[in-house]
Amino acid sequence: MLYIAPFIIHASPLIDRAVRIVKYHRRVGGQVGIVRDLFWKGNEPWLVIQLTSGRRVAVAYGWTDLPPEACPTQMTEPELLPSGLLEMAIYWRGMQAHRPPRCFQARPTRR
Repeated sequence: MLYIAPFIIHASPLIDRAVRIVKYHRRVGGQVGIVRDLFWKGNEPWLVIQLTSGRRVAVAYGWTDLPPEACPTQMTEPELLPSGLLEMAIYWRGMQAHRPPRCFQARPTRR
């Protein structure tokens, strides 16, 4: 049996999009970066942005230069259904069963 990873779609087209933080907040205002993740804090969407320095920060969607019409709406449905969990469990069991055992070789000791 061929094991194929289940396809999981991320909920947002904003991922990997360039963005500028326009609202001044804690030294990150005016910086640019790439959207890496999206989450909800209360009723407001927040973005995890990787700045050009490599640092990641979380800011509210409204603090960015992204257009208001592109603002995501909160999902009421679950992102992963129980049937999806079952598929993932079957996949991982198959991966573990078909993995070749690791061979550990003793390292030579230095003198």
